[in-house]
Amino acid sequence: MKRLVDYVKPIEGVASPCEIVTSDFQSETKHDQTGSTIEITKRVHHFKDGVSIEYEREYDDGGSYPGCKEFWYTYRVVHTHGFEFEGEVTKLFQSHSEVDKWLKLDNSSDS
Repeated sequence: MKRLVDYVKPIEGVASPCEIVTSDFQSETKHDQTGSTIEITKRVHHFKDGVSIEYEREYDDGGSYPGCKEFWYTYRVVHTHGFEFEGEVTKLFQSHSEVDKWLKLDNSSDS
């Protein structure tokens, strides 16, 4: 069984047996009705075993509400290449420190 966390590790520069072979990148900027500028960055990472994982980072500058800046980080399995995945196949975080904590918790459970 495969696990999403094992594929997120190399995306975040953490040691993992999963190897990224290519990545596709796209970004867009849009504005919502409140005047916020929303920047969306997507990368699809293609791994040596045929699995593909999408990383999406969304940033909302808060527009006319300066104290309301927000980030969202999403990791999603977009192609399983026939493998079964244990647990979640999509993971959403509201800060990069949540991502780091998730990866560290997994590393401590491996020890």
